[in-house]
Amino acid sequence: QALLNKDSRESLGLSLKNTVVIIDEAHNLIETINDVHSVSISLRQFRQAHGQISNYYNRYKEKFRFSNEKMIKRMLLVIASLINYLQKKDERVMSKGSFGSIVTLNHLLVQSNIQDINMFHLCDFIKSSGIVKKLNGFLDYIQTEQKENASNSTEPSKHTEKGQKAQNSPL
Repeated sequence: QALLNKDSRESLGLSLKNTVVIIDEAHNLIETINDVHSVSISLRQFRQAHGQISNYYNRYKEKFRFSNEKMIKRMLLVIASLINYLQKKDERVMSKGSFGSIVTLNHLLVQSNIQDINMFHLCDFIKSSGIVKKLNGFLDYIQTEQKENASNSTEPSKHTEKGQKAQNSPL
C-alpha cells in the first residue's frame, strides 16, 4: 500500500523515479487503492504509537529544538486524547451492546478536546521533519538493543569468564 500513496512513499523516503513496479495479485488493486484512501486504527495501535513516541521523546528531549519539542508534545497530546475518547467510547459501546458508530470529524475533535489543534500544521511537521523515518530508525535501534541484551543474558558463562580474566590479569 505504501507504494500507491505518495505521502507514504515520501515519509518513508521511497522514490519510484525511473522505477518499474510490477504488481502481483492485480485483481486486488482496486480494493488496495480504496484502502489507501481510508484509515483504520485500533485502540491498541494508538497505545503502541503513544508509547513509542514517548520513548523517542524521552530519549532525545534534550536535543530537540524548541519548535520540534512542541510539535512532538502536540502529537502525544493528540494521540492521548484519542486514546481517552476511544476508551470512553468502548465503555459506552459495551454497555449498550452495540458494535460501533460513525462520527463526523468535527464530533471526534470536539469530543476528544483537540478541536483547537491545527492538524494541518501538525501534518506539515510530520512530513517536513522526517519524524516517521526517525521513529522507524529509533525503533529498529531499540529492537536491536533488546535482542542483544536478551542474547547477552542467555550467555552468562562468556561474560563471567571475561570478568574473571579481567580480575586476574595485571593492570
